[in-house]
Amino acid sequence: MPSEDVKAASIETAVLSAVALGDENQFDPAMEKLCGIPLISLQIRDLQELGIKQFLIEAEQLTGGILSLVDELKAQGIDVAMVRAPKDLTASSAMSGKCLVLAPGINVGKTILGGFIDQNESVVATVDGRDENSAFERIDLNTRWAGMAIVDQKLLKGLADLPEGWSLTSAILRSALQSEVKQQLISQQQIDSGALQVIDSNDDAERLKREKLQDAASNQSGLVEMEAYAPLARWLTLRFAIDPKILDVTGTIFALATLLFGFFGVFAAAVFTAILAIFFLTVSDIIFRVTQDRNSRILSVVSWILLVIALLCFGIWTGDARIIFAAPIAGGLLLYSSRLRLKTNMRRYLPSPALLSLSLIAGVVTSQYSVVFQMFVLLQVATLLYVQFTTQKNATELNRP
Repeated sequence: MPSEDVKAASIETAVLSAVALGDENQFDPAMEKLCGIPLISLQIRDLQELGIKQFLIEAEQLTGGILSLVDELKAQGIDVAMVRAPKDLTASSAMSGKCLVLAPGINVGKTILGGFIDQNESVVATVDGRDENSAFERIDLNTRWAGMAIVDQKLLKGLADLPEGWSLTSAILRSALQSEVKQQLISQQQIDSGALQVIDSNDDAERLKREKLQDAASNQSGLVEMEAYAPLARWLTLRFAIDPKILDVTGTIFALATLLFGFFGVFAAAVFTAILAIFFLTVSDIIFRVTQDRNSRILSVVSWILLVIALLCFGIWTGDARIIFAAPIAGGLLLYSSRLRLKTNMRRYLPSPALLSLSLIAGVVTSQYSVVFQMFVLLQVATLLYVQFTTQKNATELNRP
């Protein structure tokens, strides 16, 4: 599901769940990892963007993985606490007003979740009771719980006397229903689109990972990145536990090698290392879009700076005024292209760093580097004019009465 900007919420507390599901409770969707990060951590980052500041995580057993997760979140400055019994909810003095409750295994897009939180009133989200929604917890014959609720702190305090072993989120749901909290139906269209789903098996988790990577990859610009690098990045990420920090370091090493080869005039090696650097940076960028880990951007920025300097060194070494003139223009147009807000089909046609690095192979073979740069600049200008013209034409047609 594509991410969208959503208004910040006034609700600041969320109750999440790391309870195992499935046969004999062998599957814990919260601890499934994507790009080395548990899904519940990605959920917390989404909620932080919506204004949530405090997180209470329900866990039946304090496993090493959960304790390690909590320690990592606290080290990042996130206000998080474990909840093993209903009474633990009221022990959190920081909690006040209303709070958001999400059931185990619930994955919901930020657009729906942001609109739900924005109401800032007690409400239980529901879905139709039809058979295709059987993964959702049933409320009555015609209604199922959508796995989201906003409840008042007073309701949570009333759960303090419940014995251990009760499902915390289910107990909150039942109390909310007994208190006649209003219900809000989530449309079947939103469920069918995948904007709201229950992750209760390994197959569901794998499908969710593919969707998140697909969404991240679709935000890339450039034909080579979208059609070649992005699919390969998804394949590698799903099959191997790739540490994004290693990708950043690897991309930086190849970018530095490109600069050194360009400085000493070893052009063939510089082109080869530039291709590898851009590939690793593309994979890193896709993972960044999934994990929203802004710390990993530092090395990526350094790598792109090194590649730009290498491009300038390349032009200076050849002494060809046409390269010295065309190289900065090509780099500037690439930067401008990357800043454009366009639909996916339009971004696909934009020239890209990967296309430039691959086109330089022709320069290595023919030694006509200046021709390659000039052709690339002409391609950039022509494509940008086409994209801008098409975008304006579509906008005019939409506004036409």
